[in-house]
Amino acid sequence: MVKSLFFFSFLLFFFSCSLQSRREQADIRDLFQRNQTVAALELLEKSEIKKEKKNRLLYLLQKGKLLYAEKRFNRAGATFVQAGELMERLYTKSVSEMLLTGVSNNNSETYYGSVYERSLLFYYQALSFLNVYQRGKILERKPAKEKAGKQDEFIEKKLSDQERKNFLFRARASILAWDTFYKELQRSSRESSFFNQDLFAKTLGAKIHELVGSRGDEQIALQLYKDALEILYKSGPAFKNYNSQFEAYAKAFKGEDFGKKNKSELEKHIENSKSFKGFEKFLKFKILSLAKKRRPGSLKAEMKRLNAPKDMVAKLDQRNNVTVLLESRLIAPLEGKTFSYNLRSAMEEIENPAAKAFMAGVGLPVLTYFAMGPLGIGAVSSGGNSKLYVRHGAGELMTSEAGIEFEMPVIREPALASSYELIAVQESNPKEAAKTELALAGPISDLAYQMNLERASNSYGK
Repeated sequence: MVKSLFFFSFLLFFFSCSLQSRREQADIRDLFQRNQTVAALELLEKSEIKKEKKNRLLYLLQKGKLLYAEKRFNRAGATFVQAGELMERLYTKSVSEMLLTGVSNNNSETYYGSVYERSLLFYYQALSFLNVYQRGKILERKPAKEKAGKQDEFIEKKLSDQERKNFLFRARASILAWDTFYKELQRSSRESSFFNQDLFAKTLGAKIHELVGSRGDEQIALQLYKDALEILYKSGPAFKNYNSQFEAYAKAFKGEDFGKKNKSELEKHIENSKSFKGFEKFLKFKILSLAKKRRPGSLKAEMKRLNAPKDMVAKLDQRNNVTVLLESRLIAPLEGKTFSYNLRSAMEEIENPAAKAFMAGVGLPVLTYFAMGPLGIGAVSSGGNSKLYVRHGAGELMTSEAGIEFEMPVIREPALASSYELIAVQESNPKEAAKTELALAGPISDLAYQMNLERASNSYGK
């Protein structure tokens, strides 16, 4: 009785810690959404998230994002590097904990992050260093003797041209690490995914290689833009923001069938949206402009391959050296959703007739005997060292309807993104304005939603 009571008390304590962490995450998210990043950082530093060793990666990711939002980019970049090193150690260590926690309380599991979360780490790391390069200054801690109080204080330090370039090269190194992350994902048997490449990783990587500006870097940028266009055609239809028939496509293209469906069957449910066409146009233009600069001999062939419209070709001679990147809204949070799974529905899903017959003829009676014997649900006769478990149809019917109920994390279906346009106005003539639509380059909520669906689908049967 004492053991039982202690165990129950421990569970209550364990759950209270977990619930406390959840509440803190929700509060930090709310403060972040209201742009109260200083208060969010203070809460994070006092939180259970920071105290719990298993949440170390989560703590670093939260801290890096809040520092990034505060425009303390060099500190944010350093925090993301720290998170990346920890993520590498966690992900490459023994999978024994993963195997254990796959059948136990998820609260005991170390936070590894979903694929899209680990991917975002490299995105923010690269952007942090890129922002330092563009601004040309960093924040440094004041020496202790110059501080007014105990808390850290910071002063701005202007960077030399070489120091700025070093941060640009660090941004490029982050992009290379991002690419390596996805290559490892493709090779890994632990976490196979249809979404094993990131559209935005290729696009941002191409842009940073362009900024470095060497012949070799621009050649790499050209290939990355080509890769991005291929990924857009491959995975774009699965994104709500890129496919006007998203619901019908999603129904035909279930998580467990990724890559196995008949192409012609899926193409019936593809209607490229305005956002898809805008980003496709952007990628085609970047491919042609870099081909003209670095591979002029292949330009005509590329124009034909991409079926480039005349107005796009006409703009190739114009100078295009400005890129505007807007980050809008937050990814929908993970929520617990209850699923029920019973034996009868499991048997109905078995396609192999022999396996189904075996399950009904042998598996079901064995489970019935277990339920009616060791679990004490049915009648048992004992004689000497023998026990007799009585089989009857009512018990088997009852067992076939038995099942389990469990909770899995899900992300709400993403909303359609807002459309934006850039309006450039000349001070000398404010009535003359040039307008251009901005392309939706990284629908991360769509990617997170699909990856979560795929993961849930792959985990459900297990």
